[in-house]
Amino acid sequence: MEVLLELLEDIQGGIDYKTEKHLVSDKLLDSLALVELVSSIDDEFGVSVEMDDFIPENFESIEAIWDLIKKLEDQ
Repeated sequence: MEVLLELLEDIQGGIDYKTEKHLVSDKLLDSLALVELVSSIDDEFGVSVEMDDFIPENFESIEAIWDLIKKLEDQ
């Protein structure tokens, strides 16, 4: 999860990703940041985030993003 934290901080610094639970709904990550994050996840973890996975619930917190990555790795 530390690699994910580094990716998030590189994309959008100044957010406490360890405690924040509303990254999308509070508009802390905008659509451009999400596209960059998905691209970085694809590259770093070797998974492919599909359109069906691109829902706010999967990106609201670092834990939700990590769960998505783990789910995609298991497929």
